[in-house]
Amino acid sequence: MVESLGTMQGLTLIGLPPIQSTVIPFSLPELALYKFQKQSGYARLHVDMFDNRTGEFVGSSATIIGRTYYDMISIRCCFISPGPQRICSLHHEAQERKGRPLRLTAMSVA
Repeated sequence: MVESLGTMQGLTLIGLPPIQSTVIPFSLPELALYKFQKQSGYARLHVDMFDNRTGEFVGSSATIIGRTYYDMISIRCCFISPGPQRICSLHHEAQERKGRPLRLTAMSVA
């Protein structure tokens, strides 16, 4: 028997969301300066057992509870320097029991 089952998600975006035009074939990708995506899930269940012939209740299993989450943070910034312009992207993903370090990537723009 499932006692509860659910998921929740959220999004915080500072920047420009993706834009698509229906009249003119024109689209812009997402231009996010800061983006935070979060999703979590929860499940709680147990198994009831009955005698197939008599319908009598035999027993129940222990309640099983499961939780999970997924978080992603992206920050984009632009540094102006005398040389070539640098665009940096800071990206972090976190999953339950699978934490990964922050990843910083930089690329030069001519």
